[in-house]
Amino acid sequence: MIDGVNRLASFWHGGPLSGLELACLASFVRQGYEVTVYSYDKLKSLPEGVREGDARTIVDIKYLHSFLVLGKPSEQPPPGGPGR
Repeated sequence: MIDGVNRLASFWHGGPLSGLELACLASFVRQGYEVTVYSYDKLKSLPEGVREGDARTIVDIKYLHSFLVLGKPSEQPPPGGPGR
């Protein structure tokens, strides 16, 4: 909570958000959160009350593949496949 306001910031990279992902974002808005989804691409059909942020204001896209998840570049699945 910052200045008495609950905030949620999220990052999205890839294709369109699924119905489940959109429903999750909308549920935070219904609970009174200020929700911002940061992306390098224009997002379509965000739920009402969800703000879109430009991920470039946080980190240049040229560094996207520099981030490691489980020792692998962020776009690579973890060892054993997704969800492992």
